[in-house]
Amino acid sequence: PPGGKSGRQRCPGGLVHYMLEGHGEVEIDGTRLEWEAGDCIALPIKSSGVEYRFFNLDPYLPARYLMGTPNFFEILGVDLGSSFEQLEDAEL
Repeated sequence: PPGGKSGRQRCPGGLVHYMLEGHGEVEIDGTRLEWEAGDCIALPIKSSGVEYRFFNLDPYLPARYLMGTPNFFEILGVDLGSSFEQLEDAEL
């Protein structure tokens, strides 16, 4: 939502986000990077996992993105052989 942020999550990585609308920041393992519509953000694959969170810097308009990942669920399971953790809830 406008001015919101996603929850902080940890996953094995390998996720790709294509930013459809808005502008903001993404925090990946403590490093913040700016993004805008049309940007593509790929999370690295790390055995220890990757922590990430998205911030919408627009106080009036929502941000929208698509996320995709290779389908390794049959081989590695839903947690992709590592883990997926919701470390902190989203704020509206």
